Amino acid sequence: FFFFFFFFKQKTAYEMLRSLVGSEMCIRDRDCKCRWINFKEGLLKMKQGTCHKGHPLSLIDSFLISDYTSISRVITVLYDYAKKRKNIKLAKKASEALQYTSIKNIISVVKSSTTMTELRLKRYLKGDVAAVISAVRASEKFTILDLQYGKVDSKGAEAIAKFLKNSETLRTLILENSEIDDAGISSIGNALIENKSLTTLKLGYNKIYFKGTLAIARAISVNKTLEHLGLEGCSSPRFNMKSIIDALKTNKTLKVLNLANNRTEYTSIGDFKMLLTTNRTLVELNLGYCALSVATNNLFNGLMANKTIRILGIEGNIIRCKQAKIISDAINVNKSLKKLNLYKSSIGDKGARYIAAALKSNKSLTHLNLGLSKIRYDGVVAMAEVIESNKTLEELHIYSNTMESEALEVLKKAHEVNKTIRLFTKAY
Repeated sequence: FFFFFFFFKQKTAYEMLRSLVGSEMCIRDRDCKCRWINFKEGLLKMKQGTCHKGHPLSLIDSFLISDYTSISRVITVLYDYAKKRKNIKLAKKASEALQYTSIKNIISVVKSSTTMTELRLKRYLKGDVAAVISAVRASEKFTILDLQYGKVDSKGAEAIAKFLKNSETLRTLILENSEIDDAGISSIGNALIENKSLTTLKLGYNKIYFKGTLAIARAISVNKTLEHLGLEGCSSPRFNMKSIIDALKTNKTLKVLNLANNRTEYTSIGDFKMLLTTNRTLVELNLGYCALSVATNNLFNGLMANKTIRILGIEGNIIRCKQAKIISDAINVNKSLKKLNLYKSSIGDKGARYIAAALKSNKSLTHLNLGLSKIRYDGVVAMAEVIESNKTLEELHIYSNTMESEALEVLKKAHEVNKTIRLFTKAY
């Protein structure tokens, strides 16, 4: 008897990259030798023992790596491979895989990748943020940096400010929920004065107080490139909203501003009217949950003269009958507003009738949210008439109101007359 033994050498990621076939891919991280990542089914598996859920990554049809190739090297190869073949979906998922690895691996990928221009580390970045920023800064090619839900300490904030001050490539910087303090926000704001590339900056849900808002205000009063600014959710009486509004009187580039969930102690009643009558570039404004109260009157008085605002959110602000009438007058006059969010505004039946009357002749508004606004039968009947007659409204949200079966039947019959409108009567 003769026995023949065949020995096959296990190929590495680089050797197998040219022939990607099969059903799944597993990568073993040298820095965490007991954990396996299954990109096909999105599971982080232990080779022996318990498994736990991970991020769904259908990176390739198949490709098994059972050697000890490090995650950072494999991600780099996959990302560069996807970019060269213009596979955007694959490149994005390879980039997202960095969220599940260490700071050391992140820095390694940033330094070694020849094509990576976006770094998205939301929710998982903990550790030496400054070291990651230094690597990004040295590469001189990143256009998007997303560190939301990470932990950015004072050293990390200073590194971001230094990077922002000199960067000529960065377009989007997302730092929401990153635990940045007021001093860190101030440093970033001061750096923004000299930056000439950034178009989107999201700083919401950080500790932005008086000093931080002043620095941001000074920056947007002179900055010539920023188009989208997010400052929502700071919820501090020391948040100086007035300084931001005043800066927008001279700003000529900002198009989207999110100030939702902030306090308005420093603002006067006329500030919001002045904002909408003097600014000529703002397209989207969110003032939801800002306790506007009487200021709502001046806001919509300003809207009557405004010709640029397309999207306005004032959800979560209490709107009385008199204010609803002013909103109705503004809708009648304004020809540019496309989307209006009045969710949880307590306008009631009478307020709904005012708005319905304006919508019968309005030819610009396409989206309206009246959810959870204490609307009952009379208000529903008024909105049903709008559904039947208005030809421009595309989406109406009227869910979470006290509507009995009779009111729902009225809406149903109106919707049968005009089936082009998307009607939402139940919370989703």
